[in-house]
Amino acid sequence: MGVLLWILLAAGILLVLYFLFAGLLFNQAVASRPLPLPHFVTAAFRSGDDSDPYFDKVRAAEKEVFALGLSELSILSYDGLKLRAYYYKNPQQTGKLVILSHGMRSSGTGEFAFLHRYYVARGFDLLFVDHRACGRSEGKYLGYGYLESRDLISWAQFANQLYENRVRIYMHGVSMGAAAVLLASADKSLPANVQSVVSDCAYTSMRAEFAWQVKKVVHLHTPLLLKFVDLWCGMCAHYRFKNASPLDAVRQARVPVLFVHGDADDYVPFAMQEELYIACTAKKSKTVIHGASHARSYFTDTPAYETALDVFFSDTEQPAIPLV
Repeated sequence: MGVLLWILLAAGILLVLYFLFAGLLFNQAVASRPLPLPHFVTAAFRSGDDSDPYFDKVRAAEKEVFALGLSELSILSYDGLKLRAYYYKNPQQTGKLVILSHGMRSSGTGEFAFLHRYYVARGFDLLFVDHRACGRSEGKYLGYGYLESRDLISWAQFANQLYENRVRIYMHGVSMGAAAVLLASADKSLPANVQSVVSDCAYTSMRAEFAWQVKKVVHLHTPLLLKFVDLWCGMCAHYRFKNASPLDAVRQARVPVLFVHGDADDYVPFAMQEELYIACTAKKSKTVIHGASHARSYFTDTPAYETALDVFFSDTEQPAIPLV
């Protein structure tokens, strides 16, 4: 009896330690200010290293964004957070606005430092949002697309007030931001004048992406670990894995979707694009950028990316909304 008691006690201690380890993983993945941990853990939730020369080019291109002359806007989220964005009013006045949705721990102007050029050249107004817990916006936790999708709906509603409902709205997301636009595409409160969404390297679900990263870097993949992380997410961030599932959302998408993905992406597996594309029930298109790693498709092959956008927008164009 004594031996059994010690076995049960040891098992209980191990279970508690496992639960605490899951909490550390949750902190690294979801908290806006993760705890300092060994690189082998933190690497699981990064798509790049700031010392990479690519980011020097991003910072230089971001200066080009600010040189456009941007206005600062803000809204309150449904749960009381102050969310901020930069806004560019295009002198071409085409009546088109693209809401740009960045990835995890990035910012609107940083994520779209290169891609903004496409939309500026084609007459779009641009809204560079900073998602909750990112950039200049408030918040303690990332939503892996779920909370951000609700915020995108709020930004679209704000845009309709700004334009007095005389605007065609588009959404373009990268990585977590792509998951957000896919989730927004299925939301029943999506404004009717949202025309389409572009999803660049979205994951199929928070659960699938989390499992992939933990298995790849920490070499652990058990249902119990994922269950514990899911519990931490519910306790602290007030949503669950099941809420952040673009794969479920695209089955109910209400607007056309363009899927873009680089075939050298090992952060969000390239195979996830096909899963999303097959599941999507709306009008859809897809393009593969050869040799592109995570979130670098536009940078890797700008002509191919722009051609895909041109064809998609041409095929899904809706009648212009009168501006007067």
